[in-house]
Amino acid sequence: MPTEHDYVEELAETINRMFGAGISDPSAREIAEAHFPEKALGGEITEGIRKRLHKIRDILEQDYLHPVCLVSRTYYSRFRREAPKTVADAARCLPIGYGKKQQGVYLQRGADDLIWEAMLQSNLASGAGKVKRSANRALDGVEGGRLSAQRAGELLSETRQHLAPDKPELAEQVIAALPADTDAE
Repeated sequence: MPTEHDYVEELAETINRMFGAGISDPSAREIAEAHFPEKALGGEITEGIRKRLHKIRDILEQDYLHPVCLVSRTYYSRFRREAPKTVADAARCLPIGYGKKQQGVYLQRGADDLIWEAMLQSNLASGAGKVKRSANRALDGVEGGRLSAQRAGELLSETRQHLAPDKPELAEQVIAALPADTDAE
């Protein structure tokens, strides 16, 4: 009997075929139509796919090695025909913020794709902020006697290991390539 995961994998396979056919930004509705061809679709099918997009994205990245991100309704209504020209507009394409739901999957379109970069920037900033706040909480805990220095050290050391990219040499190379006046803090 097929499972939820099987269904999500089938949807990822459908999107992979859509990418192969030149559709690089299918909406949940378009995915539903491609996955259930020649079927009458109710809104609940599209909504079910929309709610699974984050799981589908993970499979597309891990199993198919596609550089993808999720996009919002704003992308489809304002920027699908003409790509955003600014980072601010690209960020508006992402399902970030109160009430902005994921509406589809977006495949990166070459180097310097502003939507892809906006997703990376958002994820890196969010992750860095969480790490900094948690590290400060651990250190405050040590100062306040609520956490031992040894345990705080273990936590911070473990975190540092998780933060190391899989390609540290390349990371050093791209950081070293920054102009001297770039504030890399």
